[in-house]
Amino acid sequence: MSSYKDSSDQWQHGIAKSITFIVTKDCQLACKYCYLVGKNSKERMSDEIARKAVDYILQNKQVSGNKSVVWDFIGGEPFLEIDLIDRTCDYIKKQMFRLNHPWFNSYRFNFSTNGINFGSEKVQRVNSTSKCKFKKYF
Repeated sequence: MSSYKDSSDQWQHGIAKSITFIVTKDCQLACKYCYLVGKNSKERMSDEIARKAVDYILQNKQVSGNKSVVWDFIGGEPFLEIDLIDRTCDYIKKQMFRLNHPWFNSYRFNFSTNGINFGSEKVQRVNSTSKCKFKKYF
């Protein structure tokens, strides 16, 4: 029998702010248990909205008061928008550095994916060329 993993084992448990970007409502699957209804390829986050959200979060002390941060990308299937994710991750890192933000030395990127696109050329390119290292749990 597998043992229960204590939530205190999580990275920066209790001190990390979690920020979630829903980058698309599109997905290749039609899982009956999915929380997302009305999946479609038209509703996706734009670069402009992503940048505005990052700027607001990093410049608002009430939002960014925690010691660490987890930037979470979900969907639909977030890897359908891998180019947007790549640009947004780069923007986040540049802005944290530019602002000398405390999170610059204490952040993670997280992706909730169905895994279908994990092996695609685009996803693997981002995985190999950025600090966004994807861990495969499936």
